[in-house]
Amino acid sequence: MKKIYINNEKGITLIALIITIVVLIILAGITIRLVFSNNGVISRAREAANLTNESAQQDQEDISELKNTIDDTFSDDNNENEDNNDTKNVEITIKDEEFVYNGEEHKPDVNVKDGEKVLVSGTDYDVEYKNNVNAGTAEVIVNLKGEYSGSLTENFTIQPRQATITMNDQTITYGNTIPTLTSSYFGLINGDDLAPYNPYVVGVENSIPNVGSYTITMEYTPNSNYEVEIINGTLTVTAAPVIPGGRRTKYTLNIFYK
Repeated sequence: MKKIYINNEKGITLIALIITIVVLIILAGITIRLVFSNNGVISRAREAANLTNESAQQDQEDISELKNTIDDTFSDDNNENEDNNDTKNVEITIKDEEFVYNGEEHKPDVNVKDGEKVLVSGTDYDVEYKNNVNAGTAEVIVNLKGEYSGSLTENFTIQPRQATITMNDQTITYGNTIPTLTSSYFGLINGDDLAPYNPYVVGVENSIPNVGSYTITMEYTPNSNYEVEIINGTLTVTAAPVIPGGRRTKYTLNIFYK
């Protein structure tokens, strides 16, 4: 009887093992369906991720739209300010529009106005100058700042300085060579000169001119900073003095006899 009992226990154990395996297989199938089916965990995770991305994208679009609205609002305000404060209503006036070359910078004062409003230098604008030393056309540039923007330019003139070269008169006697021609200068400043100079006598081809009067003038190197006037001189050649050919002397010879 004892042996029969032992065999029945082993049979029950085998059946229980089979049942356990079947249950595990069923549970595994259920788990696989839960994870990988269309309504499974992975599918739902993907849907959740997609929904999250779509939500983030929509949030970004909403933020961009809000930003554009804010920018448009401020842009309209700025455009209104620019319409009021750009250069179209600003005028500049130069107090002195003409100067004479003096070797130094010319910086004329300017008045800057927006309609009837007088703008303030250093606050509403700064001033700079170009080509304002040598004779010619110079520029004054007003650079707006603060509530204003842009720049305005006006021209002013620097006239050449008047200079004079005066040739000194000379007198020689016929037969002598032309002496060194001298001159005097007036109006040149700051060490400026018109060198090289070439003084000469007009109409004389050799160094010993005939009796008469001749014009002395000057050639010089032009300088755009000067308008030069030449005051000619005169070379006078006088006749040589006539030396008498000798005097006749009458002598009386007295002879005495004894």
